[in-house]
Amino acid sequence: GLLVAVLVTATLPAAGPATGTLAPVANAQTPRDQEIVYLPSNGQIVVADLAVPAGIRKVEWQSDDSGWQKVATGDFNGDSDDEIIALRGGQARVFDPVLQPGRQRVVFDQTVVGQVWEQVVTGDIDGDGQDEIILTRTTSEGDTVERMQAYDPNPSGTTWTLTFNEGFG
Repeated sequence: GLLVAVLVTATLPAAGPATGTLAPVANAQTPRDQEIVYLPSNGQIVVADLAVPAGIRKVEWQSDDSGWQKVATGDFNGDSDDEIIALRGGQARVFDPVLQPGRQRVVFDQTVVGQVWEQVVTGDIDGDGQDEIILTRTTSEGDTVERMQAYDPNPSGTTWTLTFNEGFG
């Protein structure tokens, strides 16, 4: 089956594993921890915390739905915790499993009808402390077969601006 894995950074205070439907809550004053984000064969996004330092709470999270095909991580709101961007056909969505106190959950959901998101990369292109999302997708625009789009988040990661939109043949 398909297995895609990326490393994500999060920080959680010690309090035992998160249980139930509550998402883990992060604390910026504690040491940093790293998790693995992966896609098992059903395409459900899973966060695994394999090595938990003393004083850090284990992150245990999985998406409510399945069928996701690709994942990447990035810090889209500048809170020092990486969020997850996932692709499934024509849908690209951000998941924010570790919410810092006083922060809003990052929101990003872009769907293209009749096309497929092919690749996703993230990075702080403009140097503002928040990662942008760069996506490529198929297209049927005459001689253009691929389109690259870059999205820049507002400070809370709740609204996004399309900053680059270019087609390639």
